[in-house]
Amino acid sequence: KHPLTLEFCVKDSGIGIPADQLSRLFLAFSQVDSSTARKYGGTGLGLAISKRLVEAMGGRMWVTSDANEGASFFFTLPTEAAPALARAPVAREQTEKLSQFDPELAQRRPLRILLAEDNEVNQKVALLVLKGYGYLADVAANGLEVIAALQRQPYDLILMDIQMPEMDGLEATRTIIRTWPADKRPRIVAMSANALKDDIETARLAGMDDYLTKPINVPALHAALVKWGELKAANPEHPEVP
Repeated sequence: KHPLTLEFCVKDSGIGIPADQLSRLFLAFSQVDSSTARKYGGTGLGLAISKRLVEAMGGRMWVTSDANEGASFFFTLPTEAAPALARAPVAREQTEKLSQFDPELAQRRPLRILLAEDNEVNQKVALLVLKGYGYLADVAANGLEVIAALQRQPYDLILMDIQMPEMDGLEATRTIIRTWPADKRPRIVAMSANALKDDIETARLAGMDDYLTKPINVPALHAALVKWGELKAANPEHPEVP
C-alpha cells in the first residue's frame, strides 16, 4: 500500500468573501451575513462540521477568496491506494426499497400540496418522493412566495421549511394564521434539519400542525401524507387537528 494525500477544491463564482471575514467561516452558527431574514439561507453549520470531519480524518480545510470574485474551498485527506474491487451486485433489500412507493396514494387521499423550500436540490428530492406517491406539488422558494401562492389558490397541505430567505417558515406560518381563518387555511407540516425538542416546540407555538426532519425520511413523509389525507377525507373541508 502506498500513502497518498488527496486534495479537493470546490470553486464558485458567487459574491466572494471579504478578507476580514474569512476567519468566521469555520465557526459554528456564524455567517458573513448573520441577519435573521438574510438573503441567503443556511444555519452556518455546514463548513464548521465539514472542517471537523476533515480534521478527524487527518486532513485540513481552508478557503481563499476575494470580495465579488468568488471563492475556492480546499481540503485534503490522507489515504492509501486500494486494489481494484469487483462491482458489487445491488442487494435485494435496496431494490425492494426503490419499489415501495405507492403512486396511487394521491388518488385515494387527494391533497393539494405546496412545497416551501429554498434549496433546489432539496426541492428536487422532495418533488420526486411526492411523485412516487402520485402527488404533483407546487413550489415556493420562501415565505413570501408561500403567501402569494395561497392568495392565488387554496392548498390542503404545506410542507414548510423552517429556514428560508426573505421570510422564514415560522413567520410565514404566523402570517397564514393571522390572515386566514381556521376553516380556510391549509395544514402546515414543518420540514427542518433541526430536530431538538425546543425546535419542535417553537414550530408548534408558531402554529404548525406537524414536524418532519430533514434529510427527508421517506416513511415519515408517507405517514404524514396518509395522516392528513385521511383527515381531509373524513372532513373534506378542513379536518380538525388531532
